[in-house]
Amino acid sequence: MSLPDIASAISGDDQQTPTGPTGEPLMLAKLDAPRSPSSTVLRPRLLDRVSAGVAGRLTLVCAPAGSGKTTLLLSWLSSGLAPGPVVWMSLDRGDRKPGVFWSYLLTGLDRAGVSVAGVQRPDHPHRPDPSFLAQLSAVLYGRSDPVVVVLDDADVLGDSPVCAQLDFLARNAGGTLRLVILTRDDSAVPMPRHRLAGTVTEVREADLAASPDEARALLERQGSPLPAETLDALMRRTRGWIAGIVLTGLALRDRSGSAEHPDALATVGTDIDEYLDEEVLRT
Repeated sequence: MSLPDIASAISGDDQQTPTGPTGEPLMLAKLDAPRSPSSTVLRPRLLDRVSAGVAGRLTLVCAPAGSGKTTLLLSWLSSGLAPGPVVWMSLDRGDRKPGVFWSYLLTGLDRAGVSVAGVQRPDHPHRPDPSFLAQLSAVLYGRSDPVVVVLDDADVLGDSPVCAQLDFLARNAGGTLRLVILTRDDSAVPMPRHRLAGTVTEVREADLAASPDEARALLERQGSPLPAETLDALMRRTRGWIAGIVLTGLALRDRSGSAEHPDALATVGTDIDEYLDEEVLRT
């Protein structure tokens, strides 16, 4: 082997970048799980809830922005609780096109070591081959070990055809596919059917809300502990909303002595206002 060939093999330049149905390269960063915040506090009660859900076919984590949905799944993964290989997909509106969505999922399965060699990849952004879902279902059904697929920001799928196709896959891939959906609403999932069949575990806003002890640990972890009286006022103000607790704690940390006075919470709002504007109102 020549020196250029050796250098190419080491750098990976000889490996072809996966492409979607339009021929454009796939953005592989969408398949990388985000980095967990350094101030994350493990919450065993929720980790157990996710583990119980992943023992079945469908886990729905549904709550507003800033509730800690993504952080919960990252904590669960970092705790080594996954029963098999994990595929993470950070979704955006481009994934509403079935051919695009399934191209990413197949690539994610490949990267996780799940063989999908017998499945024909979509060659059209809007119309996968009619036999595609049957092929993928058969491949997953034939596995002996489970595979976990996490779909983050799944609310962007809305009323796209991908939702019905996912439901088909969940019902026909057997018990090896463990689907975890992180979303701000449950429009992507036919909830009445799954509830009736007992095939879904739900984690909702009330479940994700921090308890006083969890809020205290979170604030201490990020270097902004609060006196008991101020913490009580913060819990009443945020009702356990994770983003509100974190942003308020950071704001008070930078104001010398203000954390000692619960009334100071009334002056903390700029970061929270900007967060709500960016993550809620603009979407």
